[in-house]
Amino acid sequence: MRSAGIRAQIPSLDCRSSRWRLRLVSCVLLTCSLSPYLVEGAGLAPSQVVRLWILFYGQQDTLHAAGFTTAGFRQGQAPAVWAAHMYAALHQVDYQHLGGEIVTAAVSETEATLVLEAMNRTRLGLMTQTETYCLQRHAGQWLIDRLEVTDQVRHGPAPEEGSPGMSVRTAEMPEGEEASTVAGIWSTAP
Repeated sequence: MRSAGIRAQIPSLDCRSSRWRLRLVSCVLLTCSLSPYLVEGAGLAPSQVVRLWILFYGQQDTLHAAGFTTAGFRQGQAPAVWAAHMYAALHQVDYQHLGGEIVTAAVSETEATLVLEAMNRTRLGLMTQTETYCLQRHAGQWLIDRLEVTDQVRHGPAPEEGSPGMSVRTAEMPEGEEASTVAGIWSTAP
């Protein structure tokens, strides 16, 4: 009779142990998924890196955006220093990236080039532009190394006199890069 009581307790111990393991695994997965410093750029395709960059940079979360860039992109600045400077500049012009469409992409083992037809909003109004992202693969992660902004067209009110302007820095892209068409439309607007 005593052995029947022990057998009845074993399933409840297994159930408690299973629940505890499930909670532990859930906590570890949640921690890893919420920690940008552990997973930024890890195992992501170039298009995913660009989309995450736009999500963070477009919402002025420049510290997280810095995690998707090379030191060359940041002109040698530490991520926190670069993020502070960029946040101030973006905040001054009320910058918001509204998403876009990837129109071409070329990917090799170590380099990728993606061209995005994008829209953003600043104090100057709505703007469409072409953004060319050049990524490099570093330690298994795709990182943005250069960004060229061209073909800007403003849609909206003219700037008010005395309002701060927005300057765009561009970098040259190597000529002769092949590109293939890929689909990718998304929006970062709320």
